[in-house]
Amino acid sequence: MYAIFESGGKQHRAEPGQRLALEKLTAPVGETVVFDRVLLVRDPDSGDCRIGAPYVEGAEVTASVVAQYRDPKVVVFKRKRRKGYRRKQGHRQQRTQVRVDAIRSDSESAAVAAPPVTEEPPTEEPSAEEAVAEETVAAGAEEGALAEPESAGESPEESGSESEESAVAKTGPAGGTGED
Repeated sequence: MYAIFESGGKQHRAEPGQRLALEKLTAPVGETVVFDRVLLVRDPDSGDCRIGAPYVEGAEVTASVVAQYRDPKVVVFKRKRRKGYRRKQGHRQQRTQVRVDAIRSDSESAAVAAPPVTEEPPTEEPSAEEAVAEETVAAGAEEGALAEPESAGESPEESGSESEESAVAKTGPAGGTGED
C-alpha cells in the first residue's frame, strides 16, 4: 500500500518503512507526526485506489522523525559583465528525515504498518586520511599485480636494453612523452 501526501508545498509518495526527506518540520527527533493532507491511497494487492478531491477523507500517514539536518550548500553567484558587479551568497536548506510508520484509510478497518525497526548504529564514513591510505594501498596492489616479474636467466644488461627499447617505443623517435 502507498499514499501520496502533501507537506511543505510538495507531494511525496510514501510506503510503510520508507524514509523520506521533507521540508523542515518543527517536531523534535523521535516524535511521531501525522500527515492528514493525503491526496491518494492505493493498495496494489486489492486494486483499491482512493483519490481525494482535494484530500482523501479520513486517510492519514503516520511517521516518526528520524533526523533534522541541512542540505549541502548551494552557491548563488550574481554578476553583470563589464560593470564590476559580483555577489556571492550561499544557502543550505533545512530538512527533516522521517520514517513512515503506517498508512491509514477509512475504507479498511486496520492501518497498514511498517515492519519493526531494529536500531542500527550509525555507519561512520572513513576520515579523509583513512580514505587516502586505503586508495594508496589499493593502487599499490594494482601496480604490483600488473608488474611483470624479471626472468632469472637474464643479465642486468639484457633487461636494461629491453627497457630502453620499450622506452623509445613508448615515447616515439623524438623522445617526447607525446603529451603536448
